Amino acid sequence: MTFKELIQKNTWETLAIPFLEIYPEAEENMQGYKMVFEKLKTMNPKETYHELLIKSYENNIQNVKYPQCNSLCLISFYLEKE
Repeated sequence: MTFKELIQKNTWETLAIPFLEIYPEAEENMQGYKMVFEKLKTMNPKETYHELLIKSYENNIQNVKYPQCNSLCLISFYLEKE
């Protein structure tokens, strides 16, 4: 799935509550985050050498789940092949 597909599959309303659970300090800037999300929906995708890795982790000691997002730059893999 591409980042564009991920953005298109969701609405701000479905993301706002879990976003605030993870980042409660962001509450005063929620309108700005919503504007960025809506802007992303209108942008055309651009091919890059990056992959986003999104996983859900569970901390059994604290009994919480949280997402983790990492970006992996693949440019070095392509350069090694040349």
